[in-house]
Amino acid sequence: MEHDQSRRDLLLTPLLMALPLVASVASASPLNPAQTIIILRDDLPWKSSPSSPERSFDTCPLSGDTNSEGLYYTLVRWWPGYMSAPHSYSTDRLCVVVSGT
Repeated sequence: MEHDQSRRDLLLTPLLMALPLVASVASASPLNPAQTIIILRDDLPWKSSPSSPERSFDTCPLSGDTNSEGLYYTLVRWWPGYMSAPHSYSTDRLCVVVSGT
């Protein structure tokens, strides 16, 4: 029994000692509206692509320009029954699927 107690104390001591440090670091500051852009979902500027079939996909530019060099962010919304054909780019692209496959 004494062996179990000392082992438990040995395991818990570093965790308990770090707790005040974690509690002081983990506090988040409130959002500053002057430094944060907040756009509600219903206010996003979705645009249909003029070169694709009507209602196949929409885009929503968030930052930057897709036709210029440099970093940009955009949302793409595919409508049911449509998908992107296999293709490649000369630069790296990062993609996150929020819903669907």
